[in-house]
Parts: sequence; structure tokens; C-alpha cells
Amino acid sequence: MENLSTALPLNATRPAPERRHLLRTTTSLYLHYETISHAQALQDPYDDAFNLPQSVKLHAALNRLDQATSALTADLLATVPVVARALDLMEQKLQCITQAFYAHTAKNLPPLSRANISQSGVAFYAKQAIATGDYVHLILNRPDHAFHIAATAQIVYCEAEDLEGFRTGAHFISLRTEDRTTLAHYIQLSIYTQANALMSAKTSP
Repeated sequence: MENLSTALPLNATRPAPERRHLLRTTTSLYLHYETISHAQALQDPYDDAFNLPQSVKLHAALNRLDQATSALTADLLATVPVVARALDLMEQKLQCITQAFYAHTAKNLPPLSRANISQSGVAFYAKQAIATGDYVHLILNRPDHAFHIAATAQIVYCEAEDLEGFRTGAHFISLRTEDRTTLAHYIQLSIYTQANALMSAKTSP
């Protein structure tokens, strides 16, 4: 199997130096895209004008709640630890309910596909050719629920490839700050995990 990080370079159109040096990783995603206008590409990717699945809306709402409750729990730990513990248990219960919801909605997701992703964009296989310069709305879901992200992007290249489809690279236009941070953490963890697995394989008898 070819290495998608080589086969789908995000720097295919001479991007700025800061884009070339961003970490990236190859992963499996439930990836959905639809072409949009330039004006739509500048909107919040979670805007109601876009057809967002409930899993993505839920994940976005939970992220914002997590930010608020994390700060509150930290304060309560120092003043009222019993209440802080109660909040933590409620959050764990909510996570269990959320996981069950994700499992239920997984059947409505598109097939898993390979993608190469960084904080600046994503390279993937499109079913149909997309013109360079066109704009797309993207929904990126990891099967392990590491992230459920919506973004808008501009197509930087689209090339015919093999049975998997058209090799396509897209540069993010609109991506929430918290989602960019989530991607950065996921990519770093993925690279670290892959490196450890490689080292273990080399040292195994």
C-alpha cells in the first residue's frame, strides 16, 4: 500500500513555508465533502446553512461545555472538592451516553477512507474530480471519536489516481481554533504512537 503522506502532498502548489513544516499524519476518516461558494467558505463551518450531522453538532457543543466545566472544576477542587467530584462523575456519565449516541449514528456515516491531515489542510481521495480553486465544506470524523470536525477549504490540486478515486488536496479556509488545536494534539499523538510501534518492532526478537 502506498504511503499517502507521499502520494498526497499538501504542499503540491508551493504553499507558504509555515505550511510546509506543519506536522501531518495519515489516518482513516469518515470524510464527507460538498462544493460551496467562496462566500460560504468564509462562514463558520458549523453554521446552520450547512447540512451537519448530529454527531458533529454534538461534539462541537460538548467541546465548548468541556472548556467551561474544566475551569469550574479546577476552582471547585480547591474550595469544594465534594462538588468537584460530583461534577466529574456527571461528566463521565455524559461521556458514556455520548459514546452510545456516536455508535448509533455511525451507520449513517460515509465509508472509511484514507486521508493525510495537518493543521493547514487535508489530502484525500474524491469520488469525482473537483476543480482546482473550488471551495468545499468538509466533515471529518475519526472512527475512535478522537475528533468530529467541520471546516471549509479550497482545493489546491485534484489528480486522477487509481480505484480509490481522485487524489485531492484542500487547504483549510475556515477552521475553529479549538478544532485546529484538537487536530494538532491528535497528529502529535498519532506520530508518537507510530514511532513507538516502529521502535518496538525493531527491538522485538
